[in-house]
Amino acid sequence: MRSRCTLLLRYAVAWLMCIHLSITTIALAGADKWLLFRNTPDGAATCEASLRFPLFLKWKFQPDIVTRRHTISPVTDGENVYYACGRTIYAINCDVGQLSWAYDAPQTITCPLAIAGDLVIAATSGGHVFALKAKSGVLEWTFRAQAGIGVPPFLFDGYLLVLTHTGVAHLIDVAHGDELATVQLPTSVVSIPAKSSDWLSMITSNRRMLIVGLKRHDKGVSIEVLANSPLGVGSAPTQPIAQSPFVYVGVGRSLCIYDVRWRKITRQVALPDIAIGAQALKEKTIYIATRSGTVHAIDVESGKEIWQQNLKQPIYSGVSASADSVFVTAASGLVYALSAEDGKVIWRFKLGDENPYDEGRARIYSPPVVTSNGVYVTSSDGSLYAFCSDFIDSTPPVFVSASLRIPSKDPTRFVLYKLAEATDEKPTQVPGYPPIKLLLTLSDAGSGIDPAGFQATCTRLPKLPFEFDETKGTLTLDIHVPTGKGVRRALPDGEYLVVVTSKDYAGNIGRYRLRFQINNSLPLPSPPEIAPTTPGAPTTSEYGAPFGG
Repeated sequence: MRSRCTLLLRYAVAWLMCIHLSITTIALAGADKWLLFRNTPDGAATCEASLRFPLFLKWKFQPDIVTRRHTISPVTDGENVYYACGRTIYAINCDVGQLSWAYDAPQTITCPLAIAGDLVIAATSGGHVFALKAKSGVLEWTFRAQAGIGVPPFLFDGYLLVLTHTGVAHLIDVAHGDELATVQLPTSVVSIPAKSSDWLSMITSNRRMLIVGLKRHDKGVSIEVLANSPLGVGSAPTQPIAQSPFVYVGVGRSLCIYDVRWRKITRQVALPDIAIGAQALKEKTIYIATRSGTVHAIDVESGKEIWQQNLKQPIYSGVSASADSVFVTAASGLVYALSAEDGKVIWRFKLGDENPYDEGRARIYSPPVVTSNGVYVTSSDGSLYAFCSDFIDSTPPVFVSASLRIPSKDPTRFVLYKLAEATDEKPTQVPGYPPIKLLLTLSDAGSGIDPAGFQATCTRLPKLPFEFDETKGTLTLDIHVPTGKGVRRALPDGEYLVVVTSKDYAGNIGRYRLRFQINNSLPLPSPPEIAPTTPGAPTTSEYGAPFGG
């Protein structure tokens, strides 16, 4: 009897686990999609999936036209990733990063796309709105607005809302492209709307909160203005998030909580700098970034800060969130993942590491897109990057270059000497007059360099302090003899071997050996020559000729 009961209990537990897994699968069925600029109509910019770290660079797509300041983030239906660069819309396969199709629009596309079922919706700066078949890129319908469009197309309940620069709102049947209603708003709208149950919130060009009511009737839906409230003085407001009866928006150095019932801001949470881009909302926590690089988690009910993380990198885009992580892109080209619980950095990646010898530096001006398939980021030149968890990275960080920086005869200027990895050849000779710095540039195109994974040693020196610049991928080692009195003396003559160990987030370890020789009988080198150049061009040559050659 006991064994039979035990067997029945096991069957019951297994049955309950299957139900739990089925419910979880259903709950996350849409987690591979990001259909609007901020994913959902309420603007929360959150994906319900939980991603496993580290993430790996899966693929990179480079469009035909290279831009200088690309600001459009992608959308995805789980099969393709769609985004616009210039006048071209690209559909990129999520798995392999290959081009599925491309469509050339009649005018420049200046805002993110939207996905409605099997249609991809786009709007141009000249007022053209059109729908393409998601699988083929074939044109389904077109619509001509009364003026140019700078706000992403907004989808809700089978309707498409198009907002023009002149403040005209077009309500369109998304299936056929037929206009259902036209409303003249008090002024133009500069944010994508955020929808609650029966109203939309929008930010206008004159810094006001516009609340638009939705009325459903036999003929469809009509819209009317319910509130037009000032947001006060400050920088450009961020994208709003609607959670009835509140709207959350960053204005100046504050996170503002607007109460739709009272039609005014009822609470403000101070920030150390100007709120930027778009915030994310996960349950009762707002994640918001500032221009100077701080990221904040704020409890919306109490208004208290849960945590703050200073990335020390300027941010011009916004924040997106998964079930347990917060993703931020910095203007310097860094992609960060923070723990939603305490704000600690759990992963980072520098765009451009996949091509470290390219002198151009990738920047980011658009927020990341987060799905169960991975994270998608567009760079300033229009490239699209895909990161995922299910990838193999067996390559350690790559040695790119090394330079020894020593003083010149001019105490305000320095000379660089390139170093190669240690061989049996005679090492570069330099005088030992301080300060001497060793600059080592590294890259990792897999999981990204882990700043906590560096170690450095040097023969003849008991300690070798170093500092890592994550924006440049440069490790700077301070080569000096410690005196304990804050005064540095010249390095003794002899050969020095520096061994640097680095590690990426996948745990791969790279080791690099660099040699140089100190000869204090050598004079300090002359400063780099200043050559006449055109305005804006480099004025000096930092690299010197080898000593003793």
